[in-house]
Amino acid sequence: MTITSRDGFSVTLKILGFYFIYRAFYSLSTIVSYLMILANPSQRAELEFSGVTKFAMFAPIVVPLVLAVVTAYILLKFSDKISEKLIKTDKEIQIFGADNWQKEVFILSLRIFGVYEIAGRFATLVWQIALLKDYKDDLYTLVRMAIGVYFLLGAKHLVNLVFKEKKIEPIAGQPPAVTN
Repeated sequence: MTITSRDGFSVTLKILGFYFIYRAFYSLSTIVSYLMILANPSQRAELEFSGVTKFAMFAPIVVPLVLAVVTAYILLKFSDKISEKLIKTDKEIQIFGADNWQKEVFILSLRIFGVYEIAGRFATLVWQIALLKDYKDDLYTLVRMAIGVYFLLGAKHLVNLVFKEKKIEPIAGQPPAVTN
């Protein structure tokens, strides 16, 4: 069985798109619960007394909702084009019967995680800049986005660490063995 890197990446981007749809539905359910709180006069009066405004209540949910819907749309609609742009060489990965299929699938998984990390941190960064203006947390988010970019590019150093080539010492008097 074989799969190309682009096809595997594209399918996974679509799966991530459905994950972001799930996140959007979660945000919608939270909005409904907040609306139910506001519909109750005693709970609404308690919120107003404590100084919580409707904006402060809904903004932390509406911003991620919008970002989740936009991200889901982009991933579902343009996954093939994104795959073509990000994966320059579309090589086949033979999953069964090949020695290095684990390494290729691992690299593909790292790239997928990179896209997930960038998309998730982008939503957090927009939230932090727009509403919180807490630049200390922005730096942490930017570092995580940079790690996502590193994974998206294939995380060469990590792959080399995980799949370190084994060197076989030759037995005295025999020619050295060739390893893959």
